[in-house]
Amino acid sequence: MCLDHHWEALPEERKESFAQMAVLVQQYMSGAEPGSQEELEGDTVREVARLLARFACNNHTICDEELRPIGVGIYPLAAMVNHSCEPNACQVFRGQRILFKAVRDLAPGDEITISYVDVAQPRAERRR
Repeated sequence: MCLDHHWEALPEERKESFAQMAVLVQQYMSGAEPGSQEELEGDTVREVARLLARFACNNHTICDEELRPIGVGIYPLAAMVNHSCEPNACQVFRGQRILFKAVRDLAPGDEITISYVDVAQPRAERRR
């Protein structure tokens, strides 16, 4: 299973942000001082930038019982659940475990869908 990074669809400013973070990660991992002009391998920086994009595209915001964000988690199988503007399930967390709860009756074979955005936000905000 490979989580997608959607690199080609990202706006240039988002790509630049991931590339800057990748340079910092590369410097940290190589032991270079932050801000040093030490040569960095372009291929490695690109790989790290795409890895960061994978995390950003596939993470789940972990919320407490009152829906307050308390962290971010990577759940590879859960990342395969598709988005719908009219989802039939929602995600909840029990400690570090992610669970999906149906919000309406489902028939055998129905695809489980969730909303990737907060459905309580105004329409313009959700579309953005």
